[in-house]
Amino acid sequence: MYINISIKKLGLYFSCIFVAPCLFVLTVGLYLIGILFPLGTVLEVFGVISSIFNIFNINQIIQFSIGSWIIPNFLKVPVALVVGFLLVFVGKRIWKALKMYISYIRKV
Repeated sequence: MYINISIKKLGLYFSCIFVAPCLFVLTVGLYLIGILFPLGTVLEVFGVISSIFNIFNINQIIQFSIGSWIIPNFLKVPVALVVGFLLVFVGKRIWKALKMYISYIRKV
């Protein structure tokens, strides 16, 4: 009986080695992309990015598209804000799940 309980705890601790870092990296990535994507879109719409590319003689290949449909300029910012909001929302939910997971591991 004692061996089975210790094996279960050992399995939980080893799963924590993989699950916690993956959830943490996913949360940080979603937060960063959720904040930087709308910011980059605003900069791209107002021509800041293209002027930087022109200074350094780089061909601009940034293109906002959904499948074969290219998003028009007047829809880029609203789409980016919605996508950014969804990414931050999912990141917050994963962060809460990570906190619940770590509290569960501590209780065991």
